[in-house]
Amino acid sequence: MGVSGRRDLDTARPAGTFAFVGREHERELESVMIEGPAGIGKSRLISEAASAIAEAGGRTLTGVCHPLRELFPYGPVVDALRKAGPWLSA
Repeated sequence: MGVSGRRDLDTARPAGTFAFVGREHERELESVMIEGPAGIGKSRLISEAASAIAEAGGRTLTGVCHPLRELFPYGPVVDALRKAGPWLSA
């Protein structure tokens, strides 16, 4: 299982990973901003939510805060919107 790298058939998760527990309310929101210290599960929450949205036929945009010398308050929003181009009509 975890050591062999096989996938668990009943969960469709890579072997050795833990089930995502809780945060159902956050997964149902239309728009969220996630912030916090390293290691608290921000990336996992985003990944789980994006997977659920994709399975339902939806799309997601994500943006990240890039480390910059100058403050750029809307940086993550700009980063996300830059990825929306292919979805927009002419």
